[in-house]
Amino acid sequence: MFNTQVSTPPTITFSTSDNKNVNKFDTIASVPSINIDSYIQLPSVKQDAAKLKPNAVNEKEQEIAAIVNAAKLLESEHASYVDEFVTRGNQALYAVLTKIYSLAVQINLSDNKDSIIKSLRNVMSLQKKIKTQKNSTALTLLVRWIVGGSRQLAFTYSRALDAAYKDNIAVDELAAYFTKLGGLNKVCKQDNKNEVVKNDEKLTQFKRFVKNADVHSRGYQNTKIVWTEEVYGAVTSDFSIVVAHNNGGGHFHGLRAFNLSTDAYKKIFKILSDEEFKNKKTEDIEAWVNEESNKHFKIACEADAVIRGEVLTVN
Repeated sequence: MFNTQVSTPPTITFSTSDNKNVNKFDTIASVPSINIDSYIQLPSVKQDAAKLKPNAVNEKEQEIAAIVNAAKLLESEHASYVDEFVTRGNQALYAVLTKIYSLAVQINLSDNKDSIIKSLRNVMSLQKKIKTQKNSTALTLLVRWIVGGSRQLAFTYSRALDAAYKDNIAVDELAAYFTKLGGLNKVCKQDNKNEVVKNDEKLTQFKRFVKNADVHSRGYQNTKIVWTEEVYGAVTSDFSIVVAHNNGGGHFHGLRAFNLSTDAYKKIFKILSDEEFKNKKTEDIEAWVNEESNKHFKIACEADAVIRGEVLTVN
């Protein structure tokens, strides 16, 4: 059986200060309280979940945009600084170095070059108390004089100017040369790389020179070596070196022979190649080695022809 009785809410009566009864009205007997601690708080959301508003995402985007704008402003300020101080400062430095470079080039082209360099060295030693080597160039002396006590700065300036000198840069092209290569330090680094390449080329050509001299040894018969047959050192490689005394007239007296390790051989050959080619341009060395080889090959062939009783002319 169905129960058709209608349920009615309980009556709630309020008392007023006038002790009057309030009319009965329909209501829920009790409302559950809200527990703030029961909200789920995501770790990635730093704002209190209870106070979070839908537009909080927009606030985050605005904060990011503000940081990006601040970074752009700082970027602009830095660019202004570089233009105002670094770039213009570098150009001002290049202007001074150009004047030093110009003076050094003129000294090197002067008929009084040796006297000028000697006087510069003496004045720097006596008056400025700056010691320099006897083989210091005009460029190095001028830079040391002008820069003063900062040896590292003087080294950088001298190295960069010397690189320009070796590249045959005109005085009025010097600033553009430094700018194009990215500044003095990069000029020095590039010069180091070039020197390594040149030294490797010198060593390669010197080895060819020695090998050719060995192959065409008959072409050197005017050089007489008195050999002592004394060899020192352990045989650690295929290389040996003879130390001889020059008796004049193409006559050498062999004093000692030393076996060489491969490392020692490379070091000595490096010294010998630098000494032999110090007054030759790198691009001219290969042609010189070829000329030497051809010359002594011709002498050797003619010597062999004489032994055989033939008349031979080698072109």
